[in-house]
Amino acid sequence: MITKKYFREKAFYNKDEQAYVLRVHSNLSGTDILAKVLPEEPKAVNEEDGVSDKILAILNELTALPVSKLDLIKKTAWSSFNDYGKLVSFTLLEDDNKFKNGTITREEYQNLNKKRQRDLFEIYSEHDCWKSLGKAEFKSCLFPRIWNHRFRLITFYPEWEGDGLNIVVRNGEIIGYANGLDPITKAFDDPKLKAINELYC
Repeated sequence: MITKKYFREKAFYNKDEQAYVLRVHSNLSGTDILAKVLPEEPKAVNEEDGVSDKILAILNELTALPVSKLDLIKKTAWSSFNDYGKLVSFTLLEDDNKFKNGTITREEYQNLNKKRQRDLFEIYSEHDCWKSLGKAEFKSCLFPRIWNHRFRLITFYPEWEGDGLNIVVRNGEIIGYANGLDPITKAFDDPKLKAINELYC
């Protein structure tokens, strides 16, 4: 359990990122992970450093995520990798010419693009995708408090997603992902959250 006292003693403030940085232990991975925490507006929470009870709740929920959530994170990352292949072209010039000339169908062209993507990164399965992710970072996300949600990100920086892959956790539940090109793939029950990807992508 991370308390305000512990947080203030151990965390340091990164001026460039305008966030507190703290190394925490993750139940999910069984290892220590770097956490980046955005402070709240000091006047809004009556705390000089912006470290609020909500921030600590978000951070403690992240560190307490159980191992049982790991399979869902793997599935979410695999979905992101496959969707990324629909947004970015990995085909060669010869592939493009075959499609333009009508030698191959649109479906064959799309399947070829998927194959080129998988061959490029040597990722052919959910397991391969998981191995490619590397170390994670925990991040807090502070949205207008009236929404009454607690958002966190589990962020990876795989080679195939240069802008970072964000696994989005809301109130303890994994609800989707976001990266530099794609919105969160989730139909939110709150209309205010439809543009959530714009806040951190």
